Amino acid sequence: MNKDEIGNAYLLFSTLPSCIFLVELVLNFFKGYYVRGILHTSKRDIFWHYVKGEFIIDLTVVLPFILSWFGYSFANYLMLIRMTKVRRTMIVIEEISNFKEKTAVIYSLFCLIYSLLLISHFCACLFHYFAILEVENGYTHTWLH
Repeated sequence: MNKDEIGNAYLLFSTLPSCIFLVELVLNFFKGYYVRGILHTSKRDIFWHYVKGEFIIDLTVVLPFILSWFGYSFANYLMLIRMTKVRRTMIVIEEISNFKEKTAVIYSLFCLIYSLLLISHFCACLFHYFAILEVENGYTHTWLH
């Protein structure tokens, strides 16, 4: 691996996450939030909720990246602050996995309904087949007539 390839990999793995954190910081000013089951979507409420809550943590994560743009070499050491995002990321992953468990229940329900419909259809086909056999054997009083 030559020096240019290492530089490109470093650029990818250091710049891309920082850019994502910066975009997330901006998008959090527009993301609604729930309080006691009620969704708040007012821009003013969202702004103050975010500023009072996790804005400082997000800013400390993004600030070293911004400082590195201006050539401050100590900013590279401050990038370790990004590890504070791991806790929130793990919470989001846990919420997603709980969501998958909920959808798994719905999927299982649809599979059960499909199985019941398939078995019912198979039984109806057998019932129809036996009625046809009765007609072929000379019975005149079947449900087909």
